[in-house]
Amino acid sequence: MTDPTIICLDCKTEIRLTESLAVPLLAAPFLRHSLLQVCMARLASEGLHTKIEINYPYLTGPRFRQGVEAIVEAFSTMQEDLDKERKAIMKQWASARCRSSG
Repeated sequence: MTDPTIICLDCKTEIRLTESLAVPLLAAPFLRHSLLQVCMARLASEGLHTKIEINYPYLTGPRFRQGVEAIVEAFSTMQEDLDKERKAIMKQWASARCRSSG
């Protein structure tokens, strides 16, 4: 079996990889990927404690609760209006059906 070979076209050089050199070169992309994942995880967690300290009082405070309550109230009102409108239309259809069949 022949050793793997890297050919450098610019410098017209052929590099033969022995087992001791081939393994680290083949493992390099996997190691690089792992290092990038670790780095991204560290960047994501950087400042997390500060963000929690800023957001927690707002999320547990009355201002946020009042905002959510206002949204829920608006949606409830819209749902009630839709229900009333649906009932009115159903009555109209029922009376129109009775007139057409009678």
